[in-house]
Amino acid sequence: MINVTFFGAAQTTTGSMHLVEANGLKILLDCGLFQGSRKEAFERNRHLPINPAALDAVVLSHAHIDHSGNLPTLARHGFRGQVYSTPATRDLCDIMLRDSAFLQMRDLEYINKKRAQQGKNLFEPLYEQQDVDAIMRRFNPEPLKRQVNLGNGVSLVFHNAGHILGSALTQLDVKDPSGHTRRLLFTGDLGQPGQPILRDYDMPQDADVLLIESTYADRDHPSAEDVKGRLKGFIDDIHQQKSRLIIPAFSVGRTQNILYALNRLAEEGRMRPTPVYVDSPLSLKATKVYTDHRECYDEEASDILRQGIDPMKFPGLRFVETPDQSKALNELPGPLVI
Repeated sequence: MINVTFFGAAQTTTGSMHLVEANGLKILLDCGLFQGSRKEAFERNRHLPINPAALDAVVLSHAHIDHSGNLPTLARHGFRGQVYSTPATRDLCDIMLRDSAFLQMRDLEYINKKRAQQGKNLFEPLYEQQDVDAIMRRFNPEPLKRQVNLGNGVSLVFHNAGHILGSALTQLDVKDPSGHTRRLLFTGDLGQPGQPILRDYDMPQDADVLLIESTYADRDHPSAEDVKGRLKGFIDDIHQQKSRLIIPAFSVGRTQNILYALNRLAEEGRMRPTPVYVDSPLSLKATKVYTDHRECYDEEASDILRQGIDPMKFPGLRFVETPDQSKALNELPGPLVI
């Protein structure tokens, strides 16, 4: 029998966490940070609905913080099992969880300074860098399509999800004492077909139980060509007006897609030489991980590589690595992209 309990990302879009109980095993699908108001997030992230020491394994769909960000809390509170992910997800988690711990400590210093002034007890951190170290030692990276025996007649197979680098659909096959197998399929976050760099998601068959995300299920997304066309139009505008184009973008996934689109415009001769500043040290680290895991690329991106072109580089691209470099952007004249 398979029992599933939803602890997060049900009726909401954050804090993904689902417990699968099968053949005596307790397997956690994702362990994401709940991201909302400071007070609610503080309470929900600290008070785990499960005993980490009782878990046999964690299976991680991808590295985004709303799916992976509370993994160090498991290690901090006694988890001693394995964390299964793809190799690219493991490498992204190594940088993203450290960044998360740093940001939390910085936020906590601000909060505790105010609490000290008010004579209140100081808060403990949710987790620290040593907890990130501990959980990273528990990662067991597995490639797509390989069957992994979790014990007690339960096996795991990852399939490509096409969401961000390394993202995977999780297939759990559970064999009962009579030899009958039931299949649970957890999509994690599915990528939009036809997006740049990554292959489209796989479609595994014969699932008895399907857990599927539907955040953008009712949205029509523009094609990659439409996105490039709009981006070209914006860049033409800033050249005409000698102004700046500021693009808010997640460090993992969105930033690399934008760099890829700018590369294509430059290679196609459709973009005038333009300074482009990526104002995020985490984006630099994430882009390096993308470069290290070209096995995840689709045919178009792979073909570009075979031509000797790095699909995420172009003339004028600069990565900002220090606070002083970031502040200096305020003084630079346009046209430029940040």
